[in-house]
Amino acid sequence: GLSTCIHIRELRLPRCDKAVTAELVASLRGCRKLEVLDLSFCTAVTDQALQELSAGCRALTWVSLAGCKQLSDAGLMALAGSNPGIKHLNLALNRQMSLTDDGVANAVRVLRRLRSFDATGCTHLHTKMPRSLAKNCEWVEELSLASCTDMCDDELRALLAGCQRLESLDLTGCQSLTEANLLEVIPASPKLRRLVVNLVPDLSESGLATLRRLVPECVIERHARQKEDPTNLFLYLGDIARPPRIKAKKKKKKNKEGSSTGKPKR
Repeated sequence: GLSTCIHIRELRLPRCDKAVTAELVASLRGCRKLEVLDLSFCTAVTDQALQELSAGCRALTWVSLAGCKQLSDAGLMALAGSNPGIKHLNLALNRQMSLTDDGVANAVRVLRRLRSFDATGCTHLHTKMPRSLAKNCEWVEELSLASCTDMCDDELRALLAGCQRLESLDLTGCQSLTEANLLEVIPASPKLRRLVVNLVPDLSESGLATLRRLVPECVIERHARQKEDPTNLFLYLGDIARPPRIKAKKKKKKNKEGSSTGKPKR
């Protein structure tokens, strides 16, 4: 374990699935000065390990638990409760139902100093979590809710009303949002400087142009829609749709007498 490294302040072990065990995570309870912890995509991170870590580790300000498949409400709540000073929290790509909308909302309620929060791909965190952010995290500046497909207009309205210091917002794939609501609430966010609205079907090209006119100081990102050949399915199906190559037929050489068979005319 790392229990002897009592002065360590930063530990980044993303995708070290074989090295990061539950025992190693639990041993971090002795690292009382630890501030930065990145355990992204380490599948051995369990609730019990996080609870043991939280018993001694209380100075965290930057935490990434993206893609930790065994993470659930209990582990997150233990970590947040012992480390209310966390300013950056990454929970991206945690689709497991053991990490619930209620549970994350409760954890966020404790993290009142939060500045950056990433919930990309957490499709089920679309109701209580945004409202908890709005009510408790007035200092948040960067927020990604990409692929929160069921988040509706009311949640976004409440979120932007409560998080007036928000500078960067990613709404990629938030398919339930409407153009009318975006045109209403985005201009009411005074410090917003970056907005990503890829794959928001209800936002038309004219609506996007209007939004850009309303908030000229904000960079609005959206993939350009390009015209494509409807008969070319290679973009969607890959090599199985690539048309076979047709070999050009070789022209037969004519002989001096003008015959293409090579035999002299009679």
